[in-house]
Amino acid sequence: MTLLDLPPAIQREIPPLAISGSMYSANPADRMLLVDKRMLHEGDEVAPGLVLDSVLPKGAILRYKGHVFRVSH
Repeated sequence: MTLLDLPPAIQREIPPLAISGSMYSANPADRMLLVDKRMLHEGDEVAPGLVLDSVLPKGAILRYKGHVFRVSH
């Protein structure tokens, strides 16, 4: 599921995200996502209520109010 697959009301609540890079590793502690010039790790809050669940080789899984969706970069 992507952001565009979420209900329209939820889509409107999620702020625009500038994802400019990531680093994937077999070790979850070493995975990072660069969002809005901030380096985030799995479990970090991207924005209020929006959590980085996991970093993938070419994207990430985010969670917001029980909705889980994938973003690519």
